[in-house]
Amino acid sequence: MPSFCCVKDCSNRWERDGGKQGVSFFRIPKILTKGGDIAVERSERRRRLWNSAISVDRKLNDNDRVCSRHFVSGMRAKDWEEFNVDWVPTLHMGHEKVKVTTEKAVKRDERKKQRAKRKSVIEAEQSEAKKQLKHDEASDVTVIVRQPQLQPSSTESESTEHDAEVVPIPKLKNMESQTDMTRKDMESQTDLTSKDIDTLLRHTINQDECIRKFQEKVELSNSVSQKRLEGDDNMVKYYTGLPTYSLLLAIFNLVSPFITVTHRSAMTKFQQLIIVFMRLRLNLSECDLAYRFDVAQSTISRTFHLTLDVLFTRLNHLIVWPEIRCR
Repeated sequence: MPSFCCVKDCSNRWERDGGKQGVSFFRIPKILTKGGDIAVERSERRRRLWNSAISVDRKLNDNDRVCSRHFVSGMRAKDWEEFNVDWVPTLHMGHEKVKVTTEKAVKRDERKKQRAKRKSVIEAEQSEAKKQLKHDEASDVTVIVRQPQLQPSSTESESTEHDAEVVPIPKLKNMESQTDMTRKDMESQTDLTSKDIDTLLRHTINQDECIRKFQEKVELSNSVSQKRLEGDDNMVKYYTGLPTYSLLLAIFNLVSPFITVTHRSAMTKFQQLIIVFMRLRLNLSECDLAYRFDVAQSTISRTFHLTLDVLFTRLNHLIVWPEIRCR
């Protein structure tokens, strides 16, 4: 079993550098023989890229090793992480063959991290707004309501100052419908101070602002979403050429089981289908679609060709060609 790094001009050895110096060694990825056509083709493509990146004078075998010095993160990416910068070793390879590939991979990795960061921020804002709203709805505020007397006497004037009934006021959800009440009226009916009322009003305004911003972000990232197309046949016809939304939904239900979506996918199955229709119908460029759906142009190109293959496979039997009449 080889115990050294097979990259050109790399002198790392397992018995000398492994463990003590924090250097790890990884096998050359194998070519799969099962797991589906996509997995097999991906493993063959990865093996070719590794052979090109290492660029040695002999043929690599499954027992060859590459040390962690040649990976950006210090570890080899998983087989399915095709757009990870460490899917292929790129550092200190002894040549400049992988320079362009490395730049593209780094940019892809940065875009992926930015999308994940934006998604986590939106989810955190939505979760915080829901928790705060639920907390406010569950909490009641008690106030002191004075009981006026019709004919107060001098002997009773002192006791009336202490006669009061403690009652709960409506929850914040119900108080929102009474925003037209002035601060003076609210102070005359409750023992809440002006500072407390201002705090409640500012909190309500902040919640509304957070919800509005979240809705704007969702609408911006999903400019042509399934929710917007639902029930709008004119919009469906403009973007896809299909007469009704029901027909679009029928086609989607037919082909959706064959459209691949993973936890790393930037788009849903419906968005992948819509991209094909929009590009065929409106002749939109890949760059335009990339801006619309907030993804990389290479993602649009790959998605278009993969989904188009699915449509051809699943729908080609519906095309009836006219018979050729013999003269």
